[in-house]
Amino acid sequence: MLSRPVTYLTLSATGAGDHDVSALIDVDPVIAVNTADEAVIWGRSRAQGLTVLNAGSRDQRILNRSGDDVRIDWGYFHLAAPDGEGAEFALSPDAMRSFASSGTLPDADDTDMPRLPGPRDHTAHLDVMLPMGKLSATPVVRHVLFAYTENYAIEYLNRKLRPYWQRNGMTVEQMLAAAESQYASLEQRGQKFDSELTADLEKAGARIMRNWPSWPTARRLPRTALPPMSTARRCSFPKRIFPTGVFLRSMSCILRRHFPLLQPQAD
Repeated sequence: MLSRPVTYLTLSATGAGDHDVSALIDVDPVIAVNTADEAVIWGRSRAQGLTVLNAGSRDQRILNRSGDDVRIDWGYFHLAAPDGEGAEFALSPDAMRSFASSGTLPDADDTDMPRLPGPRDHTAHLDVMLPMGKLSATPVVRHVLFAYTENYAIEYLNRKLRPYWQRNGMTVEQMLAAAESQYASLEQRGQKFDSELTADLEKAGARIMRNWPSWPTARRLPRTALPPMSTARRCSFPKRIFPTGVFLRSMSCILRRHFPLLQPQAD
């Protein structure tokens, strides 16, 4: 689970009034390439209980570069919403304009691709509209999933290594479905952990820093490659901002025993 490349975005809203409220999540496909001069493609697919919007580079040059100030430009970005949220979807460059003017999304997907990301080529965005309905004092909660799958994570000593979550051949669709099925339990576990950690810090007299401890982990883990090195060892390769993590000239290899607080389970 620690290596699963999924981030949950939860929206909660309260209010009053007779009008309906909706939220729009819009993703520019430039998120899936190194620079905006690389052509992108997009599409939609289904996983169990989920509709998934996808975007990635046309060329898919896997493990093709190293260096700093370089972003990954292979693999695919995924924006997924569960069936039970009543979400609407669009792959269109006009979704934000349509949402702002009429509260609706375009009726048809844009299929003219590949294109360069950005407004110049009028390239389609990935859009999910979440209806919140009429708000009251009781929170209305919706959520979506962000994911980035890369096929191969790093090249280490001339070995191309897949992400740890794919060690047993799990597909992207299976991974997303598993992430969605565990959303509620993970939300509860996260809230429980935060409460216990805050209580322990306050008990130790660290009220000033009560909101600090979770941030370094939250900021570090999304930038970490966690490939399977062998049946007995897992390594985490922390990345700085914008490196590829492809050819590791020097790196920190953190073994599982060095996670005294996290101790990730091999699920």
